[in-house]
Amino acid sequence: MARLYDAIEPEVVSMDMLQNAVESLRADGENQVVPKEDKLDYSAVNSLRLDFRSILRMENLWLFSNLTKLQMDNNIIERIEGLDTLQKLTWLDLSFNNITNIEGLDTLTELTDLSLYNNRITNLENMDTLKKLNVFSIGNNQVDDENSIRYLRRFDNLRTVCLRGNPFASKPDYYTFTIAHLPQIHFLDYKLIDEAPREEALKKYEIQIQQLITTEDQDREKDKKADDKKKQHQLHKEAFVENMDQNQLFTAMFKDDSEGQKLLLVPGADELVAQIEEKFVAIVHTMFEFGLKEKETRDKEIDDFWICVNEAKDENTRRAAVIVDEFKEYRTQLFIRYLRRFDNLRTVCLRGNPFASKPDYYTFTIAHLPQIHFLDYKLIDEAPREEALKKYEIQIQQLITTEDQDREKDKKADDKKKQHQLHKEAFVENMDQNQLFTAMFKDDSEGQKLLLVPGADELVAQIEEKFVAIVHTMFEFGLKEKETRDKEIDDFWICVNEAKDENTRRAAVIVDEFKEYRTQLFVS
Repeated sequence: MARLYDAIEPEVVSMDMLQNAVESLRADGENQVVPKEDKLDYSAVNSLRLDFRSILRMENLWLFSNLTKLQMDNNIIERIEGLDTLQKLTWLDLSFNNITNIEGLDTLTELTDLSLYNNRITNLENMDTLKKLNVFSIGNNQVDDENSIRYLRRFDNLRTVCLRGNPFASKPDYYTFTIAHLPQIHFLDYKLIDEAPREEALKKYEIQIQQLITTEDQDREKDKKADDKKKQHQLHKEAFVENMDQNQLFTAMFKDDSEGQKLLLVPGADELVAQIEEKFVAIVHTMFEFGLKEKETRDKEIDDFWICVNEAKDENTRRAAVIVDEFKEYRTQLFIRYLRRFDNLRTVCLRGNPFASKPDYYTFTIAHLPQIHFLDYKLIDEAPREEALKKYEIQIQQLITTEDQDREKDKKADDKKKQHQLHKEAFVENMDQNQLFTAMFKDDSEGQKLLLVPGADELVAQIEEKFVAIVHTMFEFGLKEKETRDKEIDDFWICVNEAKDENTRRAAVIVDEFKEYRTQLFVS
């Protein structure tokens, strides 16, 4: 494929481009992305279209952590990159680009559909982790190698392959070679493979395929051994006994010991060194076994720890759910009890609320709301009400006691508030106590020094007594003056109202006289 960006200006995957792409998909109903503080929640996006945008590099895709479908066909991309965080991706379209090598797909273990159609790829490689691959389109590329076809044998779930348009697909034996070497596929170049041609192809390449199977079995065995060895090495490393199951440690230590090397020159030293090595290896092997045993103990302790953590989480979740349910029920009951204060309430509708679905909803409500006549627009009969009152008799008695106590507290608080307002209007606020003297004396540094003089306490007490008496006199005088002012104001408004009434009466007389005069004038 030609390098299209020789004539087209390359674009980058900018934030504006991503936002526009997401918005367009949301408008089509393909994504339900909820804005957060005027920003899109990219982690909620599951499909993304970035086709026909002249993109040269794959960038900024790490934002879409939950993406399952990515379409980037018809761009000018040269390299597969930037997909490491898209581990939930199942569908990827990179067709009609300028890609030359298959790479950057190692983390896409959930991928089932991959399209690299119409690129410049020559070899099929670096796809070993795509175990779930089901559909693979690699048509119109530069694949011309039988080994690339054989490479696809490792994908057990592969069912559809497109290879048309490659140099290899123009060879005479392309079809028979492919269906013989890929027995797991059902469709080649999007056409169903019949059984008869497949059987003929298998007969034609029988010896070659048998040799290939043998080689694959040997490779798998080698891979298995290498994997087992790697796992064993990792186990020893985690147990802190790496390379302690052999005599490598002694050999390495003795090799670097110059004095030990001189010892070998002494006649009979070989036997002595062999004995030392035997004992050393035995001790190291004991340490090796102990390390593995301790590793097993640690793993069990860690497993037990996480079991306890998960059990604690489950228990806390259960308890939290119980507390939430109890709180919801308490909140509803509190609301119903709140309605008790409305003496004139006669009709209540509560149906449709979670509390209304509980077995005791009806009896609880009609017992706690004795003033209502209709519940959920249905008349309440006296018999069910009496039964409900008997059932909740103790609870209601306690509730009445609590309500009386609350009313008494509210009355005291209201009286105190009114008294405070009265004192404030009389300009004698906080003058009925000794707070004024205490506050003044507290801020008087000279007065504090006076307390250090012997006998000053009695003097201060006398001063305080006289001061409080004077303030109390002022307090009484202020209340009396407030009472006088209130009486004067009341008298003033009485006079005003009497004057208004007199003016109204006189105005009415004048109006009547004017009407009579107007009538007489009309008659004459």
